[in-house]
Amino acid sequence: MIKKSGTPENPGRLFHTCPRYRKDRHCNYFSWVDDNEYEVFKITNGGTEAEFEVESDYKNWKVKLGWRMGSLEAEVRVVNMLLIFMFALVIVLMLVVRALCMSSMRK
Repeated sequence: MIKKSGTPENPGRLFHTCPRYRKDRHCNYFSWVDDNEYEVFKITNGGTEAEFEVESDYKNWKVKLGWRMGSLEAEVRVVNMLLIFMFALVIVLMLVVRALCMSSMRK
């Protein structure tokens, strides 16, 4: 997603950000837009002038971001699976140690 800065340090400067930036869960992605990344067109229509900003590589950037988001989501799933596996392994080991302790106490 592309937004326009409203800070005094960078007024009106464009930047890329996570599409979920203003929502509760976002990835903190941030990158300034290069000046040559956009072309600005002025169109006069009945005496009114409007500026349109057109990103030259928007589709390419969107595909790259999609791939990156997909790979990050896959990594998160793998880490979650590993955590669940490790938790289950710790529980099993605790049960085995307890069983061994109980059997040695009976002797």
